[in-house]
Amino acid sequence: MPRWLQEQRARALAGRNNRYHPPSWFGRHVTRNLSPYVTWLFLRLGISANQASVLRFFVALAIASVFLLQQPEWWIVAALACYLTNVLDSVDGELARLRGTASPQGTYVDEFTGMAGGGVLLSGIVLGLCRMLGFHAIVPGLVAIVLLFLTRTHMHVLRSIAFEWGLPAPARESTLPRETGWVRRARKGAMYLLITPGLQYFPQLLIASVLDLLVPPFMLFGLAFNVRLLWLSLFALGLLLAAPTRAWRTVRYGISSQL
Repeated sequence: MPRWLQEQRARALAGRNNRYHPPSWFGRHVTRNLSPYVTWLFLRLGISANQASVLRFFVALAIASVFLLQQPEWWIVAALACYLTNVLDSVDGELARLRGTASPQGTYVDEFTGMAGGGVLLSGIVLGLCRMLGFHAIVPGLVAIVLLFLTRTHMHVLRSIAFEWGLPAPARESTLPRETGWVRRARKGAMYLLITPGLQYFPQLLIASVLDLLVPPFMLFGLAFNVRLLWLSLFALGLLLAAPTRAWRTVRYGISSQL
């Protein structure tokens, strides 16, 4: 990265609140080394931070349309393209800090477009599976869409409150009361089914799409399945575990434990 771009990156990250958005290894070493190039381009084009947030939603909408195609090859392309939304998620904050326009209102736009974009992408996945395998494929998809909105709304509202009222830094795991066994197992189970640091769930979808090139559709419980629908069903199960445990931890330990 050129020196002038390194300096821009340092200024763009100087005011970032890592308390409520702790960076992953992938985010620090990959995404944050790619986003300055896009940020530089948007600065030259006069694109604002809020416009970049809205652009991320329309990019998600375009990617969702690719998931309507049935061939696994197109799903591989779409899953890889989803990473662009992660880069744009970094760019809008960098633009706001470089221009001095960061505000709670901008945070709301960022959080809302991110939540809406995730729902649009998942809707495209569900509709694509329904076209391939029939109406029964919509069941885990609807569960996943509803719970994705509930869990992400829960998190985004908490973060917005934290930014607006300046709540204290999140409590560390070591300072929290010990969880009961079933809560700990449910939370860890949800993490195994959902979390891939820095990229969320799309690497798992990418792997499922690659496997569908090798594994033909199969029958399971008397219904037509492929690896992608099996992945979506596991993802919905992860959300079923994540939604109540996150809500319970918020009530039990406070907002800071979830941020």
